[in-house]
Amino acid sequence: MVSDAPALHALLARLGARRDVPLAPRTTWRVGGPARFLVQAPSQAPLAELFGLCAETGTTVCVLGRGSNVLVPDEGVDGIVVTFPDARSPLSLEADGRLVAGAGVSMARLSAEANAAGLAGLAWCAGIPGSVGGCAVMNAGLVTGGKREMADVVTEVTFVDRTGVVHRYGPEALAYATRRSALQGAGGCVTEVVLQAPGRGDPAALIAETRGIIADRRGRQPKLPTAGSTFMTPPGLKPAGFYIEQAGLKGLLRGGARVSAVHANWIENVGGATAADIAGLMETMVETVQARFGITLHPEVRRLP
Repeated sequence: MVSDAPALHALLARLGARRDVPLAPRTTWRVGGPARFLVQAPSQAPLAELFGLCAETGTTVCVLGRGSNVLVPDEGVDGIVVTFPDARSPLSLEADGRLVAGAGVSMARLSAEANAAGLAGLAWCAGIPGSVGGCAVMNAGLVTGGKREMADVVTEVTFVDRTGVVHRYGPEALAYATRRSALQGAGGCVTEVVLQAPGRGDPAALIAETRGIIADRRGRQPKLPTAGSTFMTPPGLKPAGFYIEQAGLKGLLRGGARVSAVHANWIENVGGATAADIAGLMETMVETVQARFGITLHPEVRRLP
């Protein structure tokens, strides 16, 4: 819901907000309805003002990164959706090996610039399709070839909370765990992330490492539109895909959504899928694995709003 408050609409006009913008093309699943208003994230001060006004007026506001780990409802978002375009997000490399990245910087761009500068330990980021801000919130990472995740390299996150107050959090306050952080479910949004490269390396070798990671992932992942891993690995147990496959769910179809035959923890849009198809398939997967193994799967995918 969007309030009729004049101050809010004056700010939306000042920020160049657009009405009724389709969100499906902005997600890797290619599903979902429109945003009533879409705002390309401005600098931190007006962004904090926007969140503050939304809190005061009871207006729904949420953040959409690169759409790689999100399910947008078919009816869309009756509120304000904030995006962070990669091209408008700054990225600077400091002399001490730190990288200061705007929230919208793609993980691929982060990896490429770190590699070119000879900063080792970030080649794996190219294998993650999301943005730095979203990946910092969910502690994105890779497991194949050794566990690597954002918790290994993030040193500070600047965060605008749901009331418009700006905070800066270090690793301890972020309370990182596997695919989790203290910021999940907190509302608000990340505006900047500071990362520390673990070491130095030869740029050519780092670039070759990145190419190997990308080639490996492409060989093991579905080719149709997906959102990546659907469910988190149950703590202390095998990956979620193991239980989904053992439950006989590979290839299960609901409308235009299908449990991938390539990787059971991925749901594919085989053509014409709706968000309801995907949500229903997820529910079936959870219920079947629970009945078969007594294990509750928890979504890694975030739902808007």
